[in-house]
Amino acid sequence: MNKRISTAVAVPVAATALGAAFVWMGLTRHGFWHPTRGPLDGFYPAVMGAFLVVAGIVGIVQSLREESPVFEPRNWYIPLSTGLVIAFTYLIGILPAVGIYNFVWLKFIHKASWRTTLIYMAVVALVVYGVFIVWLSVPFERGWIHAWMTRY
Repeated sequence: MNKRISTAVAVPVAATALGAAFVWMGLTRHGFWHPTRGPLDGFYPAVMGAFLVVAGIVGIVQSLREESPVFEPRNWYIPLSTGLVIAFTYLIGILPAVGIYNFVWLKFIHKASWRTTLIYMAVVALVVYGVFIVWLSVPFERGWIHAWMTRY
């Protein structure tokens, strides 16, 4: 028997297992409810885990009635690019990482013109700088390269 497990079944099974793990940990390791103090540390994970178990079981039942989905390579652009932005945030900081992401997406994926791309990048840079850095003083992650360059 060489039948492959479909992702339509594997994802709900994994969600059910993860939910069951949260329920178990919430009930046994962190406590669920105290008679006088009310909810303990494991209350929220156990409740959300129970919802995840129920949703996973519903997903398993529904997946058995459907055909397997087809994953096109283009559908992976967003999850992979999000992972790259997170990785590059630690290396070069969040603002340059998001800026490079926006530029690459507009120019090479969306196929926008140079004029549109550069105007968009300038407006976004000014808004982010004005609102988040000057007005709200948000401390953005600067990355390892910045930390290495300013260590002395």
